[in-house]
Amino acid sequence: IINKIIENINNLNNDKIEEINKLNPNFIEIITSFEVNKEQQDNFEKAFKNKKINFSKIKYACNKNLILGIEVKIKSFVLSWNLKELTENFLKNING
Repeated sequence: IINKIIENINNLNNDKIEEINKLNPNFIEIITSFEVNKEQQDNFEKAFKNKKINFSKIKYACNKNLILGIEVKIKSFVLSWNLKELTENFLKNING
């Protein structure tokens, strides 16, 4: 799950990076359904720095309601991946 969200961070284009940096974020919030270890935290920090996203701190929180998921929040910008969201989208596609 973490590798997938880091891949999504790495795939952000320059326009999206500029949009994020215009939000003037003080911190990035990462909410997961599980504990994030030090190596994983380092990988997040490296991904944000490589993409030149401006931030001074990364805050981590745990929310079991994400159901095997993760959210990266930078003010109004959100990247997410979770089983609940994937299931809901799958059901919409079947019913739609």
